[in-house]
Amino acid sequence: EMIPVTTPASRYGRYMIEVTLSGGKRGTYITEEYEFSRCVYNVEKSDTFGVISRISTTEKSPEKLVELIENAGIGLVRETFNWMSYDKNDGSEPSLTREQRRALNLIKKHGLEPLIILYGNNAYYEPASDFVSPENMPNYRNFIKRIVNEPEMKFVKNIEIYNEPDIKPKYLGTDISDDNTRKGELYADMLINAYEAANEVRSDLLVSGFSFSRVMDPVATKSFLDGVSQVVRNYYLQNDKLPFDNVSIHPYFSPVNPEKGYFGSDSDSIWEFRRMSVQDIIGYYEQ
Repeated sequence: EMIPVTTPASRYGRYMIEVTLSGGKRGTYITEEYEFSRCVYNVEKSDTFGVISRISTTEKSPEKLVELIENAGIGLVRETFNWMSYDKNDGSEPSLTREQRRALNLIKKHGLEPLIILYGNNAYYEPASDFVSPENMPNYRNFIKRIVNEPEMKFVKNIEIYNEPDIKPKYLGTDISDDNTRKGELYADMLINAYEAANEVRSDLLVSGFSFSRVMDPVATKSFLDGVSQVVRNYYLQNDKLPFDNVSIHPYFSPVNPEKGYFGSDSDSIWEFRRMSVQDIIGYYEQ
């Protein structure tokens, strides 16, 4: 006898399991579907454990996705908002997309803490560039000021400037794939302008910088950090403050299996380099 067990979907999430019973010499069978829950409900919410949620880009049941995140005890979610989707430079009013507004409202409704990554390139302004040029910087600053001041963004306390800028390949039509120092310099200019623009309209906002990904490649990472550090150091000397509140690191092992390097590496040298990278960044400015 099969007894279906139902679970409160709004609390645990709802899935379907297909059960087939067979028997007898003639292979008679019966198949039924039943609701079940695969998400363990946690009454304790973690304030330090988060996920890349992609709520604003999912096409299926974003509400259910947020419920499952909350019910798993996860307190932090990371979303990415693209400048191109916000401002098409066609005379229309820049605005969040419907999906982005929905994502923010769902995150707020379920009491989660969002980290919003703001992408820095916009092909509607600079088609052949992954970084922002000095001539386009006023438009970029305006984008930062407007988007962080959107009504749905007011509860957001943490933003990250660009996603892994060290792997971006182009600047005004020139391939700079192998010039990680130049990428660092260009990114630092964006970070400074984004930090200043955000603080003009939101004194409560924390800005994360660096966001580099090649932690497992010491040569590339050092070159990128050298480029960032020189520009940031000059800013620090002139303004007696740093143009960021937090350092963000994406310690991927490889583009094929990024999680492997973070969770599965036994290399002491890799872990030591990861620690030293953070120490070098922070210690560089302690003087």
